Amino acid sequence: MIEEKVAQIKAEIKLRLDENNIRVTSINAYFDEGRLQRDGNNKDVIVVSIKEPRFNKRQFIIVDPESLEVLYVQTDIMRFLEPDDYFKPRTKDHYD
Repeated sequence: MIEEKVAQIKAEIKLRLDENNIRVTSINAYFDEGRLQRDGNNKDVIVVSIKEPRFNKRQFIIVDPESLEVLYVQTDIMRFLEPDDYFKPRTKDHYD
């Protein structure tokens, strides 16, 4: 059951990235039991790991496994973005 949710959210995130012209070089998804959250608590989540092409860095999209809602995006060790801020449409100039 969780494998189906992981596959579903990976496909949905990929579509959302494509729709907003957000380029990635790789995308993976997995279930993470008891992951430390930005608020300091531990929670079971689905993690969608992407690699962005500009700096070749990993970014993590953190998803609630029950509701499949994107909770936040971790772009660096201590940098977190709200989903609406991260998934804004981007132009080609954004990468130049």
